[in-house]
Amino acid sequence: TLSLYHMYGDGIYVMPNMHLKPEDTRNVDFGFEYGGFKMSYFYYDVNNLIEYQSNDYANSPGHSIIQGYEESFAKRFGNISTSVDYQRIDARDAVKKPLINRPSYVINSRFVYYVGDRLNVGISADYVGNRTDYDGASTGNYTLVGLTANAQLTKHIVLYAKARNILNRYYHSIDGYNGYSAS
Repeated sequence: TLSLYHMYGDGIYVMPNMHLKPEDTRNVDFGFEYGGFKMSYFYYDVNNLIEYQSNDYANSPGHSIIQGYEESFAKRFGNISTSVDYQRIDARDAVKKPLINRPSYVINSRFVYYVGDRLNVGISADYVGNRTDYDGASTGNYTLVGLTANAQLTKHIVLYAKARNILNRYYHSIDGYNGYSAS
């Protein structure tokens, strides 16, 4: 999606590019669901894909293809709710080179324990596969673990707490930009 930031930059780290064209996307998505299990396939054909290139944004020539599938399972067993998602992505430009900053796969899992109907606590783990940046640098793969708690204090007030990256994993979601430390 073409934005003012893509076109005008910030004048320091991202230079203006007034020659950007809007992306033109054709896509197909289909899937099915049965008993808590879901599976879907996606295919995007993007002409004029906007990509970051060292100090500005530019259109990638030709048609870039982003395709993959997603599988998930979610179910509640008494006081425990669980969900697991797996996404496989193959994203390539017109000459079949992998697109930058896109992991080839992602796995998310959640477990929530319900203490009555007013309180729940949960744990999550998110695994992100390796990504390559525009200059060829790799972010590496990483797993982030988090905790959550919800308490229904009154009919209209919910207290929510969240701890991210509780194992204090050092990671880069984009090369050179540190991820969140434990918070």
